[in-house]
Amino acid sequence: MNPSEFKEPAVEFRPVPFWSWNGGLTPERLRTQISQMREAGVGGFFMHARNGLKTGYLDEDWFDCVRLCIEEADRLGMKAWIYDEKGWPSGFAGGIIPSLGREYRAKALVMLPERREDDEICRLLEVYEADGAIQYLYEWIQPLGDARFEGASYVDLLDTRVTEAFIERTHRHYEARFGSSFGRTVPGVFSDEACALLWLNPDVPALPWTTGLDALFFEKYGYSLLPRLHALFLPEGDYRSVRYDYWSLVVELFAERFSKVLYDWCDSRGLLYTGHLMAEDRLVYQMEWVGDVMRQYEYMHIPGMDHLGRYFQVSRPEQQVQPYTTVLSAKQVTSVANQLGRERALSELFACAGQGFELSRQKWMTDWHLIHGINLFSPHLLPYSMEGEGKRDYPPTLGPQQPWWGDYRLLTDYQARMSYALTRGKRIAPVLVIHPIESAFELYSPLDHSLVPELNAALEKLSLQLLDAHLNFDYGNEHLLDKYGSVSGEGLRIKEAVYQAVIIPACTRLRKSTVRLLEQLAERGFPIFCEDGTDTRIPQGPGDDGVPESSMLPEQLRQLPLLPFSIDRLSTQVPQSIVVEGEDGGTIWLHERETGSQRLYFLANMSEKKRIRVELKIAFAANLFEWNAETGEVLPIPARTEGNRTEVEWIFEPRGTLLLGATPQAGEEGVAGYPNNSAEERFTIPLDSAPVPLQPNVLLLDRFSRYEENAALWSAPLPLAEWIHAGSAGDPDTRFLAEVQLGEAMPELQLQLVVERHQALEVRWNGCPLITDGSTWIDPDWLCYQVPSGLMRKGSNEVEARLGVRDGAGHMENMYVIGDFSVLLTDGKVPILQRAQGTIKDPTGDVSEQGYPFYAGSMAFGFSLDEMERHRGQERPPGKWLLRLTRPQAGSIRLYVNGILNGARAWEPWEWDITEHWTGQDCRFEFKIMGSLRNLIGPHHLADDEAINFLTPSHFFDRSGWTDRYVLKPLAIGELELVYREISQCQ
Repeated sequence: MNPSEFKEPAVEFRPVPFWSWNGGLTPERLRTQISQMREAGVGGFFMHARNGLKTGYLDEDWFDCVRLCIEEADRLGMKAWIYDEKGWPSGFAGGIIPSLGREYRAKALVMLPERREDDEICRLLEVYEADGAIQYLYEWIQPLGDARFEGASYVDLLDTRVTEAFIERTHRHYEARFGSSFGRTVPGVFSDEACALLWLNPDVPALPWTTGLDALFFEKYGYSLLPRLHALFLPEGDYRSVRYDYWSLVVELFAERFSKVLYDWCDSRGLLYTGHLMAEDRLVYQMEWVGDVMRQYEYMHIPGMDHLGRYFQVSRPEQQVQPYTTVLSAKQVTSVANQLGRERALSELFACAGQGFELSRQKWMTDWHLIHGINLFSPHLLPYSMEGEGKRDYPPTLGPQQPWWGDYRLLTDYQARMSYALTRGKRIAPVLVIHPIESAFELYSPLDHSLVPELNAALEKLSLQLLDAHLNFDYGNEHLLDKYGSVSGEGLRIKEAVYQAVIIPACTRLRKSTVRLLEQLAERGFPIFCEDGTDTRIPQGPGDDGVPESSMLPEQLRQLPLLPFSIDRLSTQVPQSIVVEGEDGGTIWLHERETGSQRLYFLANMSEKKRIRVELKIAFAANLFEWNAETGEVLPIPARTEGNRTEVEWIFEPRGTLLLGATPQAGEEGVAGYPNNSAEERFTIPLDSAPVPLQPNVLLLDRFSRYEENAALWSAPLPLAEWIHAGSAGDPDTRFLAEVQLGEAMPELQLQLVVERHQALEVRWNGCPLITDGSTWIDPDWLCYQVPSGLMRKGSNEVEARLGVRDGAGHMENMYVIGDFSVLLTDGKVPILQRAQGTIKDPTGDVSEQGYPFYAGSMAFGFSLDEMERHRGQERPPGKWLLRLTRPQAGSIRLYVNGILNGARAWEPWEWDITEHWTGQDCRFEFKIMGSLRNLIGPHHLADDEAINFLTPSHFFDRSGWTDRYVLKPLAIGELELVYREISQCQ
């Protein structure tokens, strides 16, 4: 690995955010935002048409904007990626394709209990009677008129005509205009959440369908599907074989008629085809939407996944929330990448984590992905505008609107260096776990989901066991095994990857071709393990006598010399170049690579609470180096070398990581010692002066009265959520009134009212019109209205906004009052505006409880170390002086010494080396602590929103978990320590 390339990775390794084009696009703002991205360390962007877009999608104005961005990216050395749809799922071309005709629209096979006449939507395919009940099976075609699809519908991606039309009306337009940039400034195309079935009605069971599927089925299998359609829903007749054949065909059609066609088109033009499928996270989700995601990854240059929510799956969760995204999501995509020699694997991540998902948790989630082999990050979401839904669009917002954006480069540099490092050489994964999705083919029914989750649970449990034991593995998809699998003296090969051991998890069937490979592998003496079934048995369905059968393995495997699976038994059969030992050592997960003669180990603490000490034992005499992805430095690590083994002790702080390089020694002995086990002295530093807000404070207005024209009076005030729920928040020319409570007369106070650009036709304060000079706050579409001091009065002040014709901008939105004041929350419910001075009594405590509940900015904390001078003068061994914050709650924090920046931190350890900067008395220190948009944007009334696994736009006005009290996220600097750390000496 090249140290200079590691320190300054190429732009290709930098994150590529979803850039949401959700307003009226202008050249000036597009250029400004690209410049802001580059300054923040972003390598490029996906130009993503999204809800709120006012520029015509695929019109000439659209392509003019695309051209401008490609040219600007080229000028700045960035990459401009194509996103192939307006919204998602991909394939409908903003409504163009389904409008071509009935045959292009999405189809499904549905079961209904009633007979209906054939029409443009439904066509009867089979009538089936069971237990006295008649079931009718129909071909269903989605009607036009769905607002999600621009008033059209979704499309049938199992039909080649649809894919060809999609390419003709989307991709070829880009090629005609920007083909000369393909493979250069325009690296590739992102396809988002494509699916074989889009069905959102849980009351009607449905399966994928396409024109002529019955004929294709007969041609492939030699028997007719039509009289057996009921077997896809009901456990009747030879239903398992019918289901397996049906799903095998559906998955093949999806792969060959959609994924491969797009892959080939991109490949022939030097473009990288990437993106992700719908619902990769669990086997039952795949069956509901796609069938088999790994089958589709074969036709992606950069296979990808979607990580939704603020949590991820570990074996020892420290919160009670069940994560939406699981290890299956990541391991499925990186397994195919590893096997097919794809250097990169992508994740669209952070969506639904909330506006308070700060950089420390973004970094932690990044590490989880890196462990699995994800090395290209597409963070969600950088909005063109935060008007309307733009601020609630599956947050967090990633952009200059966030107070911590100025320190975002801490994360992007880290991601770039780690992405560079974890594309070097080859990932080591000697264990193959057969993926049981094809067992799900025969177990799944839209009427009964119960069996597939058991299959999923067994696979998850096995996967987590292997991760905890540091036994690297891939999943083996049976299609890829059939197509690329072979056995030799090396082991079982799937194209570029070779495995020395195979595990068969709980399953009900395997392909004959898979069994043949396993037989050949056993003949070569390689171990094949199976789960013993003591705690996980997958029901097989009703037997001949009506009694459910249970078996862990298909019958044809029982002739193989199978070993009962256990971690200990597997560990003795598979050589490991590194062993991690210590209490809670299983909480440290491992990614291993071989780069020439060097081994590279990435280890990450999956706990956000535990400090874990381990011994790392490397199975050869090595010189060790820490590749620090935060700084770009490469530092030697003292270690013990005894014969052909190298040992080092390492302490992992909560969420801590280590990128460890091990190079075989060339005859010299290693040096013993432990690098991060140094003695420390700690001194508490009191912060006794109040912090200074560096941006205006905020008063949130989210309760409104509505003027009722018929009655000529104002309604009672209600939360905005109530008006939205009643459908009364979006009528043009409607007047809304909010109250601002001033606790005292403050004639010197300068206030501004902030209203979103297209929300207000007219704004008044106490009946007098306000005028904007065009200045904005937070976002270019949030306009400021100056409030003359003569209009303000003690007690209740009325703020009125009249909605204009908003060109689709949505409903009434919260408004904000900004200025130099504090906000008292009476009983946590009623905000009262008062003077700012003297409200922060505890400088180290939560400022959201001390006058700044809705604040979205930064705070300055000044202090000196004069009282600590006597400690600095004492005799000590060589060492360093550090400032450390314990448990701060912030987006990022900067330290300034005498006005000069001494570094920024955004995650643990929150400490700064001041050895060279602490020069004696009169040395002034200042922390700047950056918050987030969470308390400004919300959700403000959703009780315990952190317990929600993923946050959607609907949660902001969700009344099911409603509380009248404002739910806020703390902003606090925490306790401050002065630390003296001795420099470790070699033992």
